[in-house]
Amino acid sequence: AYRPTLDPLEERLVLTAIPRPDHVVVVVEENRGYNQIIGSPAAPYINSLAQQGASFTQAFGETHPSQPNYLYFFSGDNQGITNNTIPTQPLSTPNLGASLIQAGLSFGGYAQGLPAIGSTVNQAGAYSRLWAPWVNWQGGAANAIPPESNMPFTSFPTDFSQLPTVSFVVADGDHNMHNGVDPAAIQTADTWLHDNLDAYVQWAQTHNSLLIITWDEDDFTPLNQIPTIFVGPMVRAGQYSETINHLNILRTIEDMYGLPYVGASATADPIADIWATSPPSVDLSWSGAVGPVDALAYQLDQQLGLFSDGNYDDNWGGRNERWIQGNGGQWYFLTPDGGFYGWDGSGTASGPLLALLDPSYWADPSQLYNAAPPASMAVGTDFNVSRTYNVAGGPIGPNFTIAYYRSSDSTFGNADDVLLGTEAITTAADKALGSHEGMSPALRITVPGTYYIFARIDDGNTVTESDETNNIATPTILVVNQAS
Repeated sequence: AYRPTLDPLEERLVLTAIPRPDHVVVVVEENRGYNQIIGSPAAPYINSLAQQGASFTQAFGETHPSQPNYLYFFSGDNQGITNNTIPTQPLSTPNLGASLIQAGLSFGGYAQGLPAIGSTVNQAGAYSRLWAPWVNWQGGAANAIPPESNMPFTSFPTDFSQLPTVSFVVADGDHNMHNGVDPAAIQTADTWLHDNLDAYVQWAQTHNSLLIITWDEDDFTPLNQIPTIFVGPMVRAGQYSETINHLNILRTIEDMYGLPYVGASATADPIADIWATSPPSVDLSWSGAVGPVDALAYQLDQQLGLFSDGNYDDNWGGRNERWIQGNGGQWYFLTPDGGFYGWDGSGTASGPLLALLDPSYWADPSQLYNAAPPASMAVGTDFNVSRTYNVAGGPIGPNFTIAYYRSSDSTFGNADDVLLGTEAITTAADKALGSHEGMSPALRITVPGTYYIFARIDDGNTVTESDETNNIATPTILVVNQAS
């Protein structure tokens, strides 16, 4: 079978939905800045979570000292409290816990060292009410948090399916980095987090649940930059540089469950770019020279306007490469194995692999810019298209397909486009994260002519993404003759 090859294509299909986890556990640590934790050998477990999940490089507390930050996080407002003086009367303003309960969901606060369920004591050993903001609404005239939602950490369930919808977890001062000196204080808190929450982290990966770790503030520096990490199966791992604070996290949790916005969360932006469900994305690229080399070389020459004025050099980047220029001023280079690359503009020979040619093209690059028209094929001949697609996120829908078309011109979407065949991507293995190489089904053209072969990907979700109508591969050129 004749197998023309399509040029490289990358396309992302974008949605902006925020997922709805079955459970969210929020851990708040004390008084450390970003650079004190991220990359620190004293916090190996926390840093492993930062690698596994979304780590924010520009997260900040709202203020100093500790307590107003906890209040902003839980209610979108400092409630008029600007110091660490604990309120003497219950608050009755809107708050996250009350919003969850009023929506028919559930909330729980778990504090290490709390003497008993429902206790409102200010201090007990290394426990401090400063770190348990939900207690301030217990017994309030409105928006009250019930006593049974204020629990010692010993009540944290081992059957994680029994967790409330959203839980806050705070360790005591000996285990949340408040007490002691570094690096021991960080090491102790890191170990406590591993020993007490890692089982939940592992369970969450297969149970649509999320862990959020953040800090209250960075202990009185003007910058007030803090670590913040999200870990869960719906999170796209990586470092994220948008500026966030506790209000953005609060707004995100509210959007997860369709809750009303409390306090200043109403004007905060939700965190929308870290989710594997938003965007659900499939990157589709076409690679591998499986057809006649002259057809591929001709295609490259026609699309890139390749020429040479003798200005190609050997071994500029240490890869024994040879250089060719396109008529748009872009440079390309060949390597001895036949690799044809687009230069990315850096100081060394680097850039994306665009095609794999016969090694003879490296020996004589003039073959590229003097390439002959592609070989023709007889009408009715079966051919295939090689393709590589990369699943970068999910979920991938049930109707994930790649469709192949012929067209009489180089513009897709006109009346002359004819569907040649559709490849259904159906198995879980073929929808899994990562790169997938393969071939189209057998395609056939029954009318003689010179055609452009296009391919279009649909990630299979029921919602039509904004970019979905444009994810068309740069076409291959194919000449179809009458059968002899």
